[in-house]
Amino acid sequence: MDLRLVTLLSMQLAGEHIKATAHTWRNRVIGSTLNEVFREELQEEPSSGGEPKIISDVEKTPGPSEELEPLYKPKGRPKTDDPVNEKEEFCVMFQSKMSDHHLLYGAEMDCVDSETEVLTEQDLANAHFIELKTNRMIEDRRQDMNFRRFKLRKIWCQSFLVGIDTVVCGYRDDAGVVHQLEELELREIPKMTKGLWYPVVCMDFCDRFLTHVKNLAGKNLTDCDPASVIKFEWKPKQNITAKLICGQSKFSFLPKWFTDNSLSVY
Repeated sequence: MDLRLVTLLSMQLAGEHIKATAHTWRNRVIGSTLNEVFREELQEEPSSGGEPKIISDVEKTPGPSEELEPLYKPKGRPKTDDPVNEKEEFCVMFQSKMSDHHLLYGAEMDCVDSETEVLTEQDLANAHFIELKTNRMIEDRRQDMNFRRFKLRKIWCQSFLVGIDTVVCGYRDDAGVVHQLEELELREIPKMTKGLWYPVVCMDFCDRFLTHVKNLAGKNLTDCDPASVIKFEWKPKQNITAKLICGQSKFSFLPKWFTDNSLSVY
C-alpha cells in the first residue's frame, strides 16, 4: 500500500497526470478476475472514500527515484547458501487500461532476463521480466487436469496483467526439491487449457466487477470521510456482497500522511 501511495504523490509532485480509476495490487485484480467465475477463494477489498474514484497495454510506472540494487550479476552463479528473506521483494508499478477502466497497480517481480545489470529507470522500462512458479511434479491425469485448470489459469492472469510473456515453472517433489524446469510462453497457455477456461471470460468478469465497484463508490462514498470504505466479501456458493462502513474502522487503509498531502487524488 505505501509503495502505491508514495508513487502517486511522487507523480503528482512531478506534475505528471494520473488517469486512474482503480489503484490496487495485481493479486487484487486477479481476485476479482477469478472469484465469481470459479468460486474458489475469499477476497476482501475495501474501496476508499472521498471523490468517486476506486482504490490491457501495460506501461511500467517508475516509483520514487531509488538506486536499483540487483541481487545477482548477469551470468553469475546463484547464492544458494544465503538464507531466504521472504520479506524482501522487488515491486514495479504499472499503468494499464481495461475497457473503460484506467488502472494503477503494483506487482512483485521475480526476475529479469538481461545480459547487463538493470541499474536505471530506463533499464527497468526495457526490462524483460520473467515469472517464476513451482508446482508439484505431475504424476497422474488428475494432477495434470488440476494444473491446467487452476494453476495455469492463475499464472496466465498474473503474467498478462504485467506484460510478462515467459514463465519458468519448476516441478518439485514433496520435500520441495525441484527436479525439472519448463519454460512456458504465455501465448501458448490458453491452447494448453482449451475448454477448461477462457481468458476472455476472466477479463470480462473483472471488467464488470470493476464497473460495479465504481458505481457503488460513486453513489455511496462521494461525501464520506476518507476513512470510510465499502467492504466486499465473497463466501462459497454465495454472491459477492458489499457493505458501506462509514468513518474510521479496522478496514480503513488510507494513512493520514497521504490524505493530508494528496493533491486531489480522491
